[in-house]
Amino acid sequence: MERRFAAALALAVVLLAGNLPRLGGEENSLRLGVGVEGNLNTDYGLALGRSIMVDFRYFKRIVPGAAVFISDDFTAFSAVEPELFARWYALPFWFKNGGLFVQADMGVSFTVERGGAFRPRFLGGLTGGFRLPFLGEDYYVEPYVRTGYPFIGAFGIRLGCRF
Repeated sequence: MERRFAAALALAVVLLAGNLPRLGGEENSLRLGVGVEGNLNTDYGLALGRSIMVDFRYFKRIVPGAAVFISDDFTAFSAVEPELFARWYALPFWFKNGGLFVQADMGVSFTVERGGAFRPRFLGGLTGGFRLPFLGEDYYVEPYVRTGYPFIGAFGIRLGCRF
């Protein structure tokens, strides 16, 4: 019962988010992005990561959001990492919806390693990158680097759009 209520509440927030007023009188923007990365999530070497991310721009420079990363090396390691984040656009340059950012990440890392050992661990990290909006700021490309625990580091690129 509680799961259904939480799912309905989350869906209502997502559907109504576009109608909320934004500070400064501008419209809110919900953005969805997908990405690919190389990461050092495993002791066995480089792993390939894929991600899906959603962020909600309500304030001018602070952007909350959520992401899910899936990483594996296709032989001995797999990880699923859901996380929440808060992003600060330090230098927006001439972009209204982009620029240089620093992001704090927090979540859980669920890993399965060689031999079937399952390990849930706390995830915490910092991400830095640059969001470059294009086509009327409806789309973006975003190269980034991140570091934290339990992964050591990652570099990647994300593409996304506003809806």
